[in-house]
Amino acid sequence: MKINERLKAYRESIGLKQNFVENKAKMSQKRLSAIENGQVKLSADEFEHICIYGYEVNPTIFFNDEFLDSKNKTTSPKSQAS
Repeated sequence: MKINERLKAYRESIGLKQNFVENKAKMSQKRLSAIENGQVKLSADEFEHICIYGYEVNPTIFFNDEFLDSKNKTTSPKSQAS
């Protein structure tokens, strides 16, 4: 699974809306949508902002088995955010 697919799957699995992540990560809707759909290259800075500010998770979870375990969890402080 590509990193853009992992980011989108994680966001959806914890119930976050794109606009919530956009606001927290300080990026445009167009940019986040393009990233998640693999239409543009994701920079390291953008990846870090999405993880740390948008999802409030350590970016390393997307590179190991922890991602596979955590993507099935639906509990998150922001899971009710819209």
